[in-house]
Amino acid sequence: MSATHNWCGLVRRNVPRIELVGSAASGTQPSVDLGERVSPVGNKDRQWLDLRHDVTVADIELSVRENFSAVEHIKRYTTLGMSVDQGKLGQAPAAEVIARARGLRPSELGHTTFRPPFVPVTLGAMVGRNVGALYSPTRRTPLYGLQANAGALFEDFGEWQRAVAFPRGGGSREQAMAREVKLIRNGVGIYDASPLGKIELIGPDALEFADRFYINDLMTLKYGRARYGIMLRETGVIFDDGTIVKLSDDRVLLTTTSSGAGRVAAWLEEWRQCEWHRRARGCDAGNRSMGDGCPHGPACAYYTSASEAGM
Repeated sequence: MSATHNWCGLVRRNVPRIELVGSAASGTQPSVDLGERVSPVGNKDRQWLDLRHDVTVADIELSVRENFSAVEHIKRYTTLGMSVDQGKLGQAPAAEVIARARGLRPSELGHTTFRPPFVPVTLGAMVGRNVGALYSPTRRTPLYGLQANAGALFEDFGEWQRAVAFPRGGGSREQAMAREVKLIRNGVGIYDASPLGKIELIGPDALEFADRFYINDLMTLKYGRARYGIMLRETGVIFDDGTIVKLSDDRVLLTTTSSGAGRVAAWLEEWRQCEWHRRARGCDAGNRSMGDGCPHGPACAYYTSASEAGM
């Protein structure tokens, strides 16, 4: 609805009105003036319509003068209604300003396309099922069951639950760590390195392909041996580090940091497909579920010899 409105002696037409219905209209006037949404006086450069993108009355009028007069064009010319509120705050007064600049009624303009969430969405709907144990899922190594049965104390390392100590007889964590350090320095211990990323390169030139990414010289690596390497980007900046194991003439196993496996695998695959597609036939990063036990201590040689004999 609209009506004629007298403001400071000036007659203004088509002032929006609101009609009251139902119980709200009892004992009151059937309709009430809303008044001007935008003051007809003042500096138009200081009359803001969209408070989030600082769109003013002057911006709207400039857009119309530049012949960007449709509401969708004005939206893109001025960024009106393109912020997080999707025009809920500034659309109504802007429609009045656009109509006045074009000599039309606001109802004749139409409106822009609103993007979600135009209707409020609860935080619970966004969270969905990511609650409780699913809020931040954890990963466990293949040795988790054995470690838990041995009384391991676990802590979160990124997305992984890893054993940090094995308390005995009600002892403290510090006592357990001191005992384990002494055991490893005088005997042998096994470090669970399963969370490390493991990427297998397959192809006759797999070792040469890997050699292009590390600062080390890998071409001298012998069968069955491993070498620590630092991986560099093409800019010479350190990207990741880990070990390189030559499994055979056409198979090379790379290890990465726990958090770097995904990005390293994607990076290697990009180079393999786009630049050096003849150097390696495959790049398999799906073996992070493989257990990885690294023996430590002066008795490592005896332990590994006994393990090989048992195999």
